[in-house]
Amino acid sequence: MLQLVRSLREANFKYYIESLDQLAPWMFSLDHINYARWLSVQVRDMCTLSSKDPKVFQQFSEGAFVAHKSPRRFSSIALDHAHEQANALVKEDGWAIGLTKESPGTLLRWMVVGPELARRCFLFL
Repeated sequence: MLQLVRSLREANFKYYIESLDQLAPWMFSLDHINYARWLSVQVRDMCTLSSKDPKVFQQFSEGAFVAHKSPRRFSSIALDHAHEQANALVKEDGWAIGLTKESPGTLLRWMVVGPELARRCFLFL
């Protein structure tokens, strides 16, 4: 598990694939059926990425499979982790609280502006 974290922090795609491959047997032995099933698919897809889509493989090899929160070494995080942090920022200031209970127009505006707002939040992290 720590190897997986290290691969994400260092934005090392080759090490990421290796750590997922080493983690997969544990999902089977611990009876995590969905993780075992889909982690195997993920590893296979990432291993064949260089031949199926060389451009994406090149980008991933350069570290585009993680979010870089700063230029410092060992500061990259997984994309889902970065999304959770952006959501926490938005909710922290009360922007997203109660949108569904208020007017439908407010919710619609949030749906339109939300992605751009999240992108701008990442610029300041």
